[in-house]
Amino acid sequence: MCYTLGDKTCYALEGAVEVAGAAVQWARKVGLAPKDHAKMEEEALSVPDCGDVYFVPAFTGIFSPYWDDSARGCLIGMSFNTERGHMMRALYEAPALRSTEVIQAMVKDSGMDVPRLMVDGGMTVNDTLMQMQADFSKAVIVRKEEKEITAMGAGIAAGLFVKFWNSTDDVKS
Repeated sequence: MCYTLGDKTCYALEGAVEVAGAAVQWARKVGLAPKDHAKMEEEALSVPDCGDVYFVPAFTGIFSPYWDDSARGCLIGMSFNTERGHMMRALYEAPALRSTEVIQAMVKDSGMDVPRLMVDGGMTVNDTLMQMQADFSKAVIVRKEEKEITAMGAGIAAGLFVKFWNSTDDVKS
């Protein structure tokens, strides 16, 4: 069960991508990625693909669908042909690939396709990352005007629970 409002119960499949934006922050902290978002994106777009370089941001283990607390992050596939752009691209692709793994597990479990993804959060303002997500998941990306819609939803649920609002109609108004 996902939630119940009044007499309506909604169910959902949930999948967790353990580290996304924090991985980029880490890469900046250790000097792997530039501090400037535009420069990082420019470098990522300087190459046509990741050049077989992959980043797994499993700093705290890996969640859905593997559930392995002992997994750790890695940057693999580098060769003498690897350029900085390949590493930047791998940093961008990592959360999109992890999200796609979660989506594929949900499709397998539910038997339902995922034709579109509603996205929010800080990284969703990046057009390059969102295009990668669309390409990997084969889904249309729908960005909400509110960048932190998940937090807003939690706030609304809390407000309904403590009777700040009496109904979803109150919230809408």
